[in-house]
Amino acid sequence: MKMGYTFDDILSLLEGTLIGEQSTTQIEHLLLDSRKIVFPESALFFALKGAKSDGHLYLEDAYQKGVRHFVISEKNEVKSFPNAHFILVKDTLQALQTLAQHHRLQFIQPIVGITGSNAKTIIKEWLYLLLSEELAVVRSPKSYNSQIGVPLSVWSLKSHHQIAILEAGISEVGEMRNLQKIIQPTIGIFTNIGSAHDAGFESQTQKIQEKLQLFQSVETLIYRSQHTAIHQEIQVSSSNEIKLLSWSLDEKNDKGITYTTLGSIRQQTQLRAVYHEIDFVFSLPFKDAASIENALHCWSLLIHLKQAGRLHKTWAFYTKKVLSLEAMPMRLEQKAGVHNCILIDDAYNADVEALKIALDFQSQQNRHLPNSLILTDILQSGQAQKNLYQSIVHLLQQKKLHRFIGIGSAIGQHQKLFKKIAQQVSFYTTTNDLLQNLEKEDFKNECILFKGARSFQLERVVNALSQKLHRTILEINLNAFANNLQVYRSLLKPDTKIMAMVKAFSYGAGTYQVANILQFHKVDYLAVAYTDEGIALRQAGITLPIMVLNPDTATYDALFRYHLEPEIYDLTQLETLGQYRQPLDIHLNFDTGMNRLGLQENQLEKVLNVLSQYPNLKVASVFSHLVASDDKSHQDFTLHQLGFFKKMAHQIEKGLGYSILKHILNTAGIVHYPNYQMDMVRLGLGLYGVDVTQQLTHQLELVSRLKSYISQIKEVKAAETIGYNRSGVAQRDSKIATVSIGYGDGLMRLSGNGKFAFKVHGQLAPIIGNVCMDMCMIDVTDIPHVQEGEEVIIFDNLESLNRLAQACQTISYEILTLISGRVKRVYYQD
Repeated sequence: MKMGYTFDDILSLLEGTLIGEQSTTQIEHLLLDSRKIVFPESALFFALKGAKSDGHLYLEDAYQKGVRHFVISEKNEVKSFPNAHFILVKDTLQALQTLAQHHRLQFIQPIVGITGSNAKTIIKEWLYLLLSEELAVVRSPKSYNSQIGVPLSVWSLKSHHQIAILEAGISEVGEMRNLQKIIQPTIGIFTNIGSAHDAGFESQTQKIQEKLQLFQSVETLIYRSQHTAIHQEIQVSSSNEIKLLSWSLDEKNDKGITYTTLGSIRQQTQLRAVYHEIDFVFSLPFKDAASIENALHCWSLLIHLKQAGRLHKTWAFYTKKVLSLEAMPMRLEQKAGVHNCILIDDAYNADVEALKIALDFQSQQNRHLPNSLILTDILQSGQAQKNLYQSIVHLLQQKKLHRFIGIGSAIGQHQKLFKKIAQQVSFYTTTNDLLQNLEKEDFKNECILFKGARSFQLERVVNALSQKLHRTILEINLNAFANNLQVYRSLLKPDTKIMAMVKAFSYGAGTYQVANILQFHKVDYLAVAYTDEGIALRQAGITLPIMVLNPDTATYDALFRYHLEPEIYDLTQLETLGQYRQPLDIHLNFDTGMNRLGLQENQLEKVLNVLSQYPNLKVASVFSHLVASDDKSHQDFTLHQLGFFKKMAHQIEKGLGYSILKHILNTAGIVHYPNYQMDMVRLGLGLYGVDVTQQLTHQLELVSRLKSYISQIKEVKAAETIGYNRSGVAQRDSKIATVSIGYGDGLMRLSGNGKFAFKVHGQLAPIIGNVCMDMCMIDVTDIPHVQEGEEVIIFDNLESLNRLAQACQTISYEILTLISGRVKRVYYQD
């Protein structure tokens, strides 16, 4: 298999035009993002063009960071870059895919392609865990399954790998054809079919047909025959040359694998597998149907590989290995730690590619604390240990680590390599050794990344260093922010700026963490309610311009000190700030009908006169608030506001004699009044996944998921009462679970007495009785196998959030902002 193509090799392969000199530099890394450069000297930067982004705009940034090799589609973007080498092509994305397709053809080992509506990533990660002790496995990083992610995944194939596991995801017709050419899997797994991305297809049948294109040339296709629509379409469309390995659960499968449920003990399910001469019993560490299905897809691949002679360990080895899937997280999470630490928990696997992604996330999310890394042995086959750890050291040398801790005998044997990669370097043989020395390590004021093989149980260290907060947790999906931002960006003109609202603790999601991800994704402005919020962002390393909506006179000094930009809504503010005689950018708010804060039209001349007296004050923007942009019944009034504002903004700009930003559209306005984008829009609740217009519901993702846990379960007799004031009455002999969330956490009392229901095991369990301060009770009588300590979902999508808002006679805004500070926030990235 060809390794490290030279730049000239790639030039010839892409049949592009050379700009600059030829180059024999070995290309080992493909770059798409100038913010994530690690090895610039061996990197090739592809300037991809999207609906709202253009990689050509970041050529200079990449060049300044040391990149010298580029693939571009616009020659006029090439300025004077000494010693740089460019390949000019018609389409940079197509060029990336062509390179990946060529690279794939060099790989002769099995490639497992996974597609379906759900569970692609979890099945891939489980397979990696199950196989990596016996085979050298390469798999898609995180959820790299798109037109861009798949080529990057394929590029990671190396000659020492013995099997590849790659995801493919699509959202519309025509996409899978490209992915199939790149991946060309030899083994396929079709997970399931659901409603995800329905908008891109005419019917479920069309969606299945599109996904099946991935498997048109596989040798073996694994799927569950009880997914009737999938099974029928496979029978019709699959080539006779493809071996169909179907499986079923609790239903005889004469042509495939039959799994039979034998029973359950505690949290385990015992099953029997029968396929030809294979017949054995095993257990799975869960009871829910989705996890069981995902695990049986994995078992089916294990059976196939063992029959093909590619696996040699015993069934006993794999039955034991499968039990380690229990409660295995599939995502990177950020949590609050003790002594002002930030913890980044990515401790469910360890390999070099995953480490690169985790380090990028650490750099992206933390800009104000020194970075530390706790890394275990890398348990992967096929690569010499010294070469493996040398490559890790080379990677870490690009990062400025404060502290490095290695755990394990293998990494410990290479201590000398790691000697100079951090200010503090230490090694421990086991996780227990580190736990016994936590006090000595004295973790304070640092951002700690945990990266380790599952067997090292690094979660024990994460738990020891975590802040001991309330068990109720608000999970915040940082990928959802990026998705929602892109959805709204796609509605804007190329030169329209975005001001993102991060007031009210970012609608409950956490101000700094949200501001940081928005800064990373290059929004233009942030807006906070109060000066203190802006100060906190500056102290945390946020450099974006920040508008303060309600600056108090007591905090005026801080506006200058922290370069914050106040909203001006009356003349007294304007004159007071002018008297500081220090430069300050300000934002004029004119009232066009809200009748809340704002300058009046008849004050316009006075505003201009005051500004002429204080040249230290520069107007950055003029804006106003729409009263009812989400309600089309008030369209006439909204259009009146828009016209009124344009008139006043023009007068202000003319009177000032210089250009200023003008903005009036809020989230709903972006959708309903696209012709009034002006210079900037203000994006608020839509960024968090709530669409009051109902037009983007299928495109947006709710960023927050509120969950808690069952503290206790009691058997309650009919006619007995539950909770304060005896307002909850058991209508029958009931099973009542007490959940660790109450009105002290933000769950309004109005939701009690049956008005709202939580989800347990995917089924609704109504609140019975009044909501207490720290807990509430739910009826789980009709939900089987519920146990103490299990997870309870309060809301996890827009439908459940809206149900809660309706039960509480309020709006989703209030539900999100009411979530109390004692509720633990966990930030994650899929």
